[in-house]
Amino acid sequence: MLFVVIGIDHETQWLDRTGDFKTLVTSLCTEHAFYLIAEEACTLPTTTAQRLAFRLDIPWIDMDMSHSQRKEAGFEDSVAFAPLFDQHGEYEGTRTSFPGGAQDKRENHWLSVLGKRGQARNFVICGSLHLDSICRKLSEKGNDVVRIPVWEERWYREKVGVCSIFEDEGSIVAETRKPPTANSEVEGG
Repeated sequence: MLFVVIGIDHETQWLDRTGDFKTLVTSLCTEHAFYLIAEEACTLPTTTAQRLAFRLDIPWIDMDMSHSQRKEAGFEDSVAFAPLFDQHGEYEGTRTSFPGGAQDKRENHWLSVLGKRGQARNFVICGSLHLDSICRKLSEKGNDVVRIPVWEERWYREKVGVCSIFEDEGSIVAETRKPPTANSEVEGG
């Protein structure tokens, strides 16, 4: 099976304030003629891809664990969100962290869902934190995987922000900072 996997921040996945994410999703759907779109979207009202799947008549599923499933697994409130501020106290972006063990449980759930519902050509959309590990797990199961880190796209860096992903004390962390503006001051200069 083919899995094209996108890693994206959930705000852009949901709201897509620039329209660029919809353009990317539309292009990929046209190029690959997906039989299924699966998203990590448990806490989102709707998503850009969900709305597009409806218009293109592509089956769509939320592959994520429900709140009750998370509670049963013992990590209902394990995701930490925090605002980031610059040296002047101005809002600069967000920091999201997720304990590694909880991440594995969720991703293994996704693999189970995809194993039952997956088709020949699948489009998977998940949070930035999960991209590398879910791609690795899908590949280890013998699937063809295309990895797309949306935060590396030029439009994302220029309009949404700069994303960094790293490990910190056993948790995987994603920080997305607003892009610099033409009027922003340069440190030391």
